Amino acid sequence: PSRGDVIVVMTNGPGGFILMGDVNRTAAEAYGWPALPLIIRQRIAMSTQERENLPGRYVDLTTGDPAFEITIDRAGRIELSTFQPATSIWSYNGVFELVKTDDGTFTNTRFANELAVQRSGDGRVSITRRGRTYRKSTE
Repeated sequence: PSRGDVIVVMTNGPGGFILMGDVNRTAAEAYGWPALPLIIRQRIAMSTQERENLPGRYVDLTTGDPAFEITIDRAGRIELSTFQPATSIWSYNGVFELVKTDDGTFTNTRFANELAVQRSGDGRVSITRRGRTYRKSTE
C-alpha cells in the first residue's frame, strides 16, 4: 500500500480462485512486492487406524447437510470431494488432495488449508476446518 501498487484479478469460472493465487504470486515475484512467507510442510505417513477411520461421508454438524466425502485410493492418495454448492465454506465444488502433515492434521494441497481430525471417546471421527465441525456419517 505504501507504494501505491495494486492488482486486480478477474476470472469467470469455479477454478478462478486457484488462478488468482498463481497470478498474485507471480506478480509479487516479478515486481518485488512483499508476499506472505512460504510455508513448507512435511508429509508424514498415516497410521493403519487413520487409513481405516478417515474415509467416509461427512456431514455439517450444525446443519446436518452432507458436506464432503473422503476416500483413499490404492496408491494411498487421500481425496476430499465436496457436495456443497459454490457458495459454501469450501469456496467451490471440487476434489482436493489431502496429506497428513502432523498428528491429527491434514493439509489441502491446493490451498494449504489445514483440517484437524479428532476421534471422540465413542470412536466417531470429526473434522474441524476454520472453526466449523463436520462429523463422519454412520450411514
